[in-house]
Amino acid sequence: MRWMILLVLGAPVLAAPKDKAKTLLEKGDVAGAAAVMGKAIAKAQGRGKLPEEARLWEDAEEILRSKDRRVVWYSLMKSLKGGRGGAFVSAHLLAERLVYECILRGDNTHLEEATAVLRKRAMQRHAGKHVALVSRLALALGGNEKQSAATVCAAATENNWPELAGMASIAAWIKAGPEGREAKAIADDVVKAMLVLKDRSVAQDWRATIQKRLAEHTAATSAVSRVFAGMPGGAGTAGGAGGAGGAGGQVNRSPLGRAWKRYPKKKALASVTCKDKLVVQYGFETYRKSYKIRIDLKHVNHGGLTLALNRTGVRPAMLDLRGGNGQPGDGGVGPVVDLFHRLAPGETWELMKAGVRIK
Repeated sequence: MRWMILLVLGAPVLAAPKDKAKTLLEKGDVAGAAAVMGKAIAKAQGRGKLPEEARLWEDAEEILRSKDRRVVWYSLMKSLKGGRGGAFVSAHLLAERLVYECILRGDNTHLEEATAVLRKRAMQRHAGKHVALVSRLALALGGNEKQSAATVCAAATENNWPELAGMASIAAWIKAGPEGREAKAIADDVVKAMLVLKDRSVAQDWRATIQKRLAEHTAATSAVSRVFAGMPGGAGTAGGAGGAGGAGGQVNRSPLGRAWKRYPKKKALASVTCKDKLVVQYGFETYRKSYKIRIDLKHVNHGGLTLALNRTGVRPAMLDLRGGNGQPGDGGVGPVVDLFHRLAPGETWELMKAGVRIK
């Protein structure tokens, strides 16, 4: 009878990755749950299934909220293909988070593996300058004498990458030691950089780390006070207004959905070019608009594809092939882990069915 049922209904329905991961999560196996989702995402990326990648990344949110984020990021990173430029999540972007975690926690857990992933991606043709700079910071943390965290800090500041600049400055400070002129000089440089970049979140990380690890250095307190004196706003960024709701009873497909089936796999669905502003252009419809480079989160919603912009960073936020879905609002801090593709002046980020490239 069972054989007859299988004959009529086809192969048994396998448990969805989300269900498998949830079962493992309930058993306390956070690493296993993250690996399940990572392998599913890697498979979707390998097949060029962008909507599937988007859905799986959304399904992974519960795992990403785990208290031990380092375990989650590492397991996801190891499950993804190191050299691939995924749209919603990439191994090298998770490796970047792991490098920053090493700096903030003061240890080198998973640093070697993260460095290998970053270097592999940096060697790719369309990887962009940011990943190469993060790779240099990772090498400096690992003891490579040819790399300098202070040099990375200067380059990151020049390219308007405050998080990387802040992390590199912490690494440089720690290497210099809590005493001596070099540490004092680094503190002064960081103050100047943070005042120019006006990024409060970076200053908060910087202050917490310096106060925790170098509390005996009196320059730390005064330096951080001067950083915060130039920061805009209060203790945090207020959440933005909610996005537009979906149209009730909508049955028509979105412009993206109508174009999807015949759209070339390696043609840009959307592109963002970093100039004095971010120039956003869509490929499946006529749309081109410039947006100011801003500290908070800005969403560009058009034709079923939503992009998130933050300073010189961009990432896809939503794919709506069917049409009628509600859109995310601006402001706030985004998802649990915000994996932005950071652009240097003159670089262009392109989103394709096959993934992401930076030219």
